[in-house]
Amino acid sequence: MAEKNDTSSQNIVLTPEGKRKLEEELNDLKVVQRAKVAADIKTALSFGDLSENAEYDEAKNTQARLEGRVRMIEEMLRSAVVVDDTARPKGVVGVGSAV
Repeated sequence: MAEKNDTSSQNIVLTPEGKRKLEEELNDLKVVQRAKVAADIKTALSFGDLSENAEYDEAKNTQARLEGRVRMIEEMLRSAVVVDDTARPKGVVGVGSAV
């Protein structure tokens, strides 16, 4: 039986830098990429008949992938536990350590 990749029931451990990167990606997806995909869909719609419109199909597929990634990042950030690696004693390895 295949396991479902479900982040809702597990904590995601992030460094402050990792959290910041996810927040930046989420912002880019919501502000920049959504606008680009919306423009692509609008352009594809102008080509007419949707039954044979590969540009429209591709734009809608891109939109679905984008929205899936947005949902995944939002869930990761909701369940994230941010670890502060500066509080760890010197010489002890933990999440976020470079060895």
